[in-house]
Amino acid sequence: MNNGLPTLEEWKLIFEAGEQFKQSVCWDWMGEGDVFGVKCPETGEIYYCSIMGSGGAHFGIAAYRGTAGLNFFFEALEGQHVSSEIMYGQNCLMCSFEDREMMVKEDLQVIKSLGLKFRGRKQWTQFRDYSPGLYPWFINADQCKILTHILQQALQVAMRCRESKDHLYRRGDKLLVRTQQKDATGKAVWEDSYLTPQPSEISFTVFQLQDEVLVRKLKNIKTDNSYAVEAEILYVPAPVQEEGRPYYPMFCVLMERKEGIVLASEMIPQIESGGHIFLSMLLENIADSERKPSAIYVSKPAIKALFQGLCEQIGIPIHNAPQSKAMNEFRVGMETHFRSR
Repeated sequence: MNNGLPTLEEWKLIFEAGEQFKQSVCWDWMGEGDVFGVKCPETGEIYYCSIMGSGGAHFGIAAYRGTAGLNFFFEALEGQHVSSEIMYGQNCLMCSFEDREMMVKEDLQVIKSLGLKFRGRKQWTQFRDYSPGLYPWFINADQCKILTHILQQALQVAMRCRESKDHLYRRGDKLLVRTQQKDATGKAVWEDSYLTPQPSEISFTVFQLQDEVLVRKLKNIKTDNSYAVEAEILYVPAPVQEEGRPYYPMFCVLMERKEGIVLASEMIPQIESGGHIFLSMLLENIADSERKPSAIYVSKPAIKALFQGLCEQIGIPIHNAPQSKAMNEFRVGMETHFRSR
């Protein structure tokens, strides 16, 4: 793996691929839902591609990593994620065509070193890595090679789609994936394959209480059937940079579900390192009020996994449910507060 910066030659190749893709204006006939895959010959990982621009606002291509990235994209396309959460959760490599003011000094230095010139709106080529919970970042050498393959193969697929999209349609649960093979002479050639996305294996952070005395004490606290709790984790739109790549911290919220009253809230760095704080918020609320909620409602699998073990230990049912109106209003208020700072 090469996590260093791309060489000048690697930058040259990807900018050439990006320019050819841009000049094709393939978003004129390709929709964001016209998804296909490109299998990286170096790693074997499949990136599922969506060409952006049919709406006339954002032009480029997003290549989602594996089935997890693909599933998140489809969920977003179907409206299962609020718009502000999409940026924090997407897992993809992206080539986009931006206005000059969207470029930062690192972008401009590469463009200058290559002797390239761009003029006009939505003409400046930009490459980024989007990873869940992290600030969009510059691509490294390996990602540069992968995204070069993706741009080249996406252009091939898109140009064929100009006449007909028959080859793009699903074969049952299989998607078109461009794969690299060796011909009879040993030369690398790209071919169409139809592959079923592999099951997504996502691991979540899980916590359990180790203090058996405390577990028994909490288990014996009477359940109050008149109220339930909604537990939510929200990304804070104010990136933090301690060292290296910035990340988006998380805001943990416990809310009385019926009345929409906030019971507790606290900011954590990430769920992996700060999930125990969220559980402590619930435990403190139960201990202080001397009552257990009739149920915990969550909207995300990661939160359910975080609370599952504890809820089983102390006897609180946990249910999946969409984010409540009150929680959504809290999210909007929190985002407005941090963006205005």
